[in-house]
Amino acid sequence: MRFREAAMTTAAVLAGLLQLSAGLPAPARAGTVMVIEDLAPMRMIPSSRAPRKAYAPLGLLLKTRRTAKEGEFVEATNAEERPFEEPAWHHYWLYPKSVLAEPGQTRVSLELIVRKGGDAATATEGRRYTVEAFLSDSTALPDTYYVAAGDPADRSPWGGTATLLPPRPDPYDPPGIEDRKAALREADAYRIAISLSGDRTIDHVTERLAAARVLVTEARCADEEYIETEVVTLAERRRAIGDRVNTTTLLIPVADVTATSSPGEVLWTRLVYVADVFFEDGAWETVARRLLVTWPHCP
Repeated sequence: MRFREAAMTTAAVLAGLLQLSAGLPAPARAGTVMVIEDLAPMRMIPSSRAPRKAYAPLGLLLKTRRTAKEGEFVEATNAEERPFEEPAWHHYWLYPKSVLAEPGQTRVSLELIVRKGGDAATATEGRRYTVEAFLSDSTALPDTYYVAAGDPADRSPWGGTATLLPPRPDPYDPPGIEDRKAALREADAYRIAISLSGDRTIDHVTERLAAARVLVTEARCADEEYIETEVVTLAERRRAIGDRVNTTTLLIPVADVTATSSPGEVLWTRLVYVADVFFEDGAWETVARRLLVTWPHCP
């Protein structure tokens, strides 16, 4: 089940909670929503017979305006800060099942760990360094540490940004201690820590982590020529939880984040987590969060 916008009236909230316990879908309402399908088909008019004019890729934020045919279709446009992915400026129609209107009642946190130092049992034990601090701090490293991109305290509704060291020194190599940069670049895999927490006991989850790579002809600072967004599944599984909180770690090949076999270059990648969370009391909901992984292309 999917929770609706925080600005709903009390009556609408109560209705949404009743639908949650019954396992029934609720219609999408206006607001900023996130695409949870790989490529959500969009049409010029609200009709299943209308030709598909665009495809909104996984993890894209959309701004919805209105619904049609008793909620069967939602009109939406691109809500990204840099809206060059489809739909760019047109308002298209799509099915509500293609998007999630709120991240979910269960809180999701994504942390991208680019290096684990020492003999820690888990990837998040010891002192935490940001990428910037790790590259600039010349003091001796502690016995146990990890380097993570992004802000763990980020409270963005759909997820924040993780900034990496560029995977290669050309065309731009930011300042920093060379040995530290070499240590980050020698990694062939990152770790992503996925944390779930809430007020209800989670029985199990069916979850998927995917990478949505935004491809341009040449990755640079401005005026990129967009090609497409390609989506690849990194993990898909069912897990038993039996608790109100849970953290798991997955290995992600660096190439799945920063490289492509298609023509063009990766400008940035959205790591997108979508899961159906089944509670101990029989209710369930769909939750989602994304992490926009970027790296500088020039000073």
